[in-house]
Amino acid sequence: MKIVVGSDFHIGNKRLSHDNFLLNVETYLYPELRDCDVFIIAGDFFDRMLKLDEKATHVAVKVINDILEIGQTNKMAIRVLRGTFTHDKNQNELFWTLAEGMDIDLDYISSLSISTIKKEMRLRILYIPDNLVYQSSSDCIVAIKELLRDANWDKVDFVVGHGYFQHVLPRNIPHEPKCTFRVDQFNDIVKYCILMGHVHTPSKNANCYYCGSFERLSHGEEENKGFLTLTYNEETDNWFVKRIWNLDTTPFFTIYLSDTKSYEENCKILISEVEKKFVPRLWGYLRIKCDDTDLRQRLESFAINKWCDQLYVSSISSKQEQLKEKYVPYELEFETSTLVEPTLDNICELTFSHLANYGKTNGLTLETITTYMGELIEQVRSNVPQTSTDTSD
Repeated sequence: MKIVVGSDFHIGNKRLSHDNFLLNVETYLYPELRDCDVFIIAGDFFDRMLKLDEKATHVAVKVINDILEIGQTNKMAIRVLRGTFTHDKNQNELFWTLAEGMDIDLDYISSLSISTIKKEMRLRILYIPDNLVYQSSSDCIVAIKELLRDANWDKVDFVVGHGYFQHVLPRNIPHEPKCTFRVDQFNDIVKYCILMGHVHTPSKNANCYYCGSFERLSHGEEENKGFLTLTYNEETDNWFVKRIWNLDTTPFFTIYLSDTKSYEENCKILISEVEKKFVPRLWGYLRIKCDDTDLRQRLESFAINKWCDQLYVSSISSKQEQLKEKYVPYELEFETSTLVEPTLDNICELTFSHLANYGKTNGLTLETITTYMGELIEQVRSNVPQTSTDTSD
């Protein structure tokens, strides 16, 4: 028996080529689905709310139709988990619409739930979508155990979720998302694996696997991208987990240049590094890191003039990079359909969410907004009396 799990496809992300995304799905994902029993999308299939006249919408409809046709032809069960609300919204219901009249085992999950997939094996699965109402992971675990008790189940075979575990949070994060799990909380809940979406970097900790995103979406995501396959071994009663890499995902590279070298020397180094990294063809996103402001701006202008038709060029300093690491908690933690009180911890997220809801981001990302506002937030924090800090969460 074979299961394929992918997450964070982010269809509609404006940094990605829709044609390239479609080609990558056809090249890497579809061949794995054709001999697959169960396909699971662990959240963030969409990147944002799409409009009918967008190319991204046409790509999304084609990909969904392709998956449904593979599912019907090969008797493959399909499970789609709602991811972060600001990404998926309720657009995953499109799977239901396009599957109308088809003979297919399909389910879309938008709430904490357990259910069974009956294939060669009877698989019991716990689903944990993002943006749940629980104030802590402990509260969520209590609700999970109530579900198991009501179903008269001792354990589930798999957990499929979209959210955070402590081991994947960035260092120096100013606050921990309110429903952050620990792997040990699931020791008496799951028999085999925890399969997660949300964090774009693939990882493994004990039996907890983060799929990572299917494509690179920004700088800081220069690692390999892809999805998971799980194959059952009847003799050992266990699952072999394998990563399938998307070898043609969009390149994002940061090149470090020295402020102790001359402009001319750095230009030579930059040309050499670009030729080494951007292979087999020159395309993608280049970020120049240099701490000398004047030199960095000159080098950025040089790169833009030289590779304007092939590369998107930006630059950053060490201080700006540290602010990103300190203030970017990867994703929004609240559902934007509810009123949220602004705080120093969530003001960047609220700003981005507001712009996204009205389609006014114009290429801005949460990462960019956090960078711009980081120093101001730091100044405000330093002037806030210790006694006024909100510790209610």
